[in-house]
Amino acid sequence: MAGILKHDLRKKASRTQPEPEEEKAVELRSENNNDETPRASRPFPRGRRKPPEASRQSPSRGPESKAARPTGPPSRRPRTRRPPLRTADTIQHQVSQRAQHTAPGAPGAAPVIGITASLRRFPHEDKHESEYFYLYEPYISAIHDAGGVPIIIPVGLGPRYTGRILELIHGLVLSGGGDIDPNRYGDLLATKLRRVEPKKDETEIEIFNLAFSRNIPILGICRGAQLMNVALDGTLYQDIITQMRMAIDHDAEFPPSEPSHVVTIEKDTKLYKTIGESAIWTNSRHHQGIKLHGKGLTVSAKASDGLIEGIEHPNKKWVIGVQWHPESMAKSDKLQAKLFKAFVDACKS
Repeated sequence: MAGILKHDLRKKASRTQPEPEEEKAVELRSENNNDETPRASRPFPRGRRKPPEASRQSPSRGPESKAARPTGPPSRRPRTRRPPLRTADTIQHQVSQRAQHTAPGAPGAAPVIGITASLRRFPHEDKHESEYFYLYEPYISAIHDAGGVPIIIPVGLGPRYTGRILELIHGLVLSGGGDIDPNRYGDLLATKLRRVEPKKDETEIEIFNLAFSRNIPILGICRGAQLMNVALDGTLYQDIITQMRMAIDHDAEFPPSEPSHVVTIEKDTKLYKTIGESAIWTNSRHHQGIKLHGKGLTVSAKASDGLIEGIEHPNKKWVIGVQWHPESMAKSDKLQAKLFKAFVDACKS
């Protein structure tokens, strides 16, 4: 009995005895050999971090990765070239070239129309007032819709700059704005005088005289018509209500696009040929008006109270001034749009 137990213990100990080192070495070598078992199917040993997919497909291993290598030069990121600096001579040359391409009479050329701006003071972000060049947007839209290229002319420039601007434009629009200084037409200051724009007066008179002498088409709107009259030695009512008897309200509180009174257009005038009607509805947003018309000008339109609403120069290519604001009505009124269309067409020839 003791012999049987001793034999069983020996047999059990042989089963739990560790494998010799030589057999372990053989198994490790067999795992490192390139056998037929794919790597992906082999269990990854515990305790080690599995490498990413890209590391197991390294381009330096295997014949397939060598064939996938690019054979040409390495691709480089394209260099971005900086644009050349634009000097004053370069800009002047480009402007002259564009002026030649858009010269009047060129086929398909759109005339460049300069529109004078105003100089206004508005509160800035820090609540301090600052000066800004200001222009009512419908001026731009009316010229653009009529086929012109509108540009804004700042005020406060000297004669050298106004002359250079006239070399680039084919037509001039004198926009509305504040009151004209009574000293410009030899009158005393009235108590009802409102905001005066001396810089706008100076710039517009200079540019009007140059454009007038060169026979460049001119369209004066509201204050612009008054300035044309003053530049040609005419006079103004500083305040219509206090200085003109039986005057209607020319400064009514209507929206800019709505008409307020009727204007009668004189026949045998360029304004009548342009609009094609002897009486039209117009808007009215002014408290000053033309009193005595200037030299060479003829009256082309009047309101029901006799106030002059339109002037023009018969001996010039196109010099027309209207007291109302056709730019505010051009979108909805075809008759007002005709005025801008005829003006832009005159700038083409």
